[in-house]
Amino acid sequence: MRGSIISIEKCITEPLNSNKSNHAERVIVALGAVMQQVGTVTKVHVSLPSTSVVFKEMRLPFTEYDKINMVIRFEAEPLLPFTAQDAVIDFIITDVDKDGTGSQVLVAATQKQTIAEQLSLFEQAHIDPDIITVDMFALYGLYTRSEERRAGKECRSRWSPYH
Repeated sequence: MRGSIISIEKCITEPLNSNKSNHAERVIVALGAVMQQVGTVTKVHVSLPSTSVVFKEMRLPFTEYDKINMVIRFEAEPLLPFTAQDAVIDFIITDVDKDGTGSQVLVAATQKQTIAEQLSLFEQAHIDPDIITVDMFALYGLYTRSEERRAGKECRSRWSPYH
């Protein structure tokens, strides 16, 4: 694929109805209402709130995405308040040294249990998300794509969604 265009066509806000007994029920009803307003979709992207994620910045002595991906769990684990085994860990490369000797990465980690709880709400609303990411990573991805487009470059954002 050679670049892509992301268009935000509308923003839908659905209040959490206070008539339901618990938060989960209110969220499930609101998700169903949003999907009715949206209609047919080809993909559903879910964004976790940053408040449920631990962020850490790290400098690494290489710049290649694949190399960073191979070591990020081991490098990040000592910085986390939970084990890497119980976590989903992702990252974005935020800066690369001009001489190509290293990079700055922003690491995001959340407990697998947090993702399972979020996915359960969507499952109960009969929604099957294609991508799960963090709100801050999604915003960063949109921002870098728009900056690249303004500069006339092909958009090659390397942030990766949670999987």
